[in-house]
Amino acid sequence: MRCSHCRPLLDAYIEHELSHRSRYHVVHHLRGCAQCRGWVEELRSVDGLLETMSHPEPAPNFTHAVMSEVRSMPIPYAHRTNPWLLLCAYVAIAWVIIGAWLKLSGLSVAGALAMVASGAANFSFGLQTLAAAAHHAFGNPTPAIAAALAGVLVLDLLLGAAFIAYYTVLRPRLAAELAYVRKG
Repeated sequence: MRCSHCRPLLDAYIEHELSHRSRYHVVHHLRGCAQCRGWVEELRSVDGLLETMSHPEPAPNFTHAVMSEVRSMPIPYAHRTNPWLLLCAYVAIAWVIIGAWLKLSGLSVAGALAMVASGAANFSFGLQTLAAAAHHAFGNPTPAIAAALAGVLVLDLLLGAAFIAYYTVLRPRLAAELAYVRKG
């Protein structure tokens, strides 16, 4: 047995938790390896120190002292970013990028609008092709599937609005109420 295989077993060897076969191999290895015997002696001395260690008792008013110290600490302030501010920044940056693209590409506004109109026409044609393929694949239930998908989309929009309302209106009110309860 090598030292690298023996060392992980030494703690179990000291605690008498090894199987007979593993114990035999460890004992056989320890007879020929002074370094592993040194590890065993060190583990035994650490175990002896741990057994003789005393457990100090905390002061009788320890909990009260710690809690009064916690109550006297200032309430931490976490900086929160307004989601509406992020949305406005996103829109503003998008318009700046669009303006820079128009300026650098040399397109006029009329040319860019014509390109957008052409893209919208291509998109519309793609949607018509997709609708025809869906009707061919699903048959008559296609309008019901489209309505279900629209319902899921509306539900997602409502959940998003509720999430934004929670973070901008309800959460700060709850935090203020909790801070008031802690002070009182």
